[in-house]
Amino acid sequence: MATKRYAMGLALALGCSSTGESSGSDATGATTTTTTSTVTSSGEATSTGMTTAEAPTTSSGSTSSSTTVVSESTSESTGEPPVCEGGRAALLFGTAENIGTISYPNGGGPYLWGMQSWFNGDTGEYEESADDFEVPAGVCWCVASVVAFGQFGPAPAQPEFSLRLYEDADGLPVTDPWFTQDLAPSAIESVMLEPPALAGTKRYQFELEEDVLVQPGHAWLSTSGLVSGAVVFNMALSTESFGAASTAYRSTECPVWGDLQACYPTLPLPELAFELHGYEIPCM
Repeated sequence: MATKRYAMGLALALGCSSTGESSGSDATGATTTTTTSTVTSSGEATSTGMTTAEAPTTSSGSTSSSTTVVSESTSESTGEPPVCEGGRAALLFGTAENIGTISYPNGGGPYLWGMQSWFNGDTGEYEESADDFEVPAGVCWCVASVVAFGQFGPAPAQPEFSLRLYEDADGLPVTDPWFTQDLAPSAIESVMLEPPALAGTKRYQFELEEDVLVQPGHAWLSTSGLVSGAVVFNMALSTESFGAASTAYRSTECPVWGDLQACYPTLPLPELAFELHGYEIPCM
């Protein structure tokens, strides 16, 4: 049975579209990420440094050693969920240390460079990609911010996204999210990657309206662009495996959650590049 998770401050998002993968036609490759510029949501430019994220402490998604425990709240005495009361944010989970392209299963030929994830408000169509993470037993995560890597085509003037968290059901997200929030990124940074197909990749940082409590267990994150017209958003890929399962995918034409090969049998099984930042609290 999926573990119930509690969110602080929910917001409603709707959306939907279709076209599965983003692929290229030459060599594979993956690698160094450095920031060249930053533009805040207000349009102010600032200088930046490296954009490569710290790696999680294990390949299964354990917590960062720098995470700070800031509360002794538990749910034993009252039956109520513990409360996120504020703490020093650190990297909880990340898959963005190595962003790049993924070769097709038969080798050579084209490569996969992104997973489409967007909801089109004009048409009601959608393509949604989600990736998994694991909260260790005995603690809860208070997620304060999310970072996603990817690129729009063509880029909208003011990008907006829908962030969604799902419970797990036998290695895939359940149908409906338990947390949804629509918001604009608080910062956008350009990322330099070697393959030409990744030249437009950016780092999008999202500050949540309130810290979101995620209880122990397996969960899924979806970060989708809210688009119109012919615009789509492609999530960047990690060249390493971090979670217990590969990316989950669904779309207007393939509406049931599955891995990418359930809808596109000839494609590889990628991992998305994303980060969760926040802090731990004790949790039963």
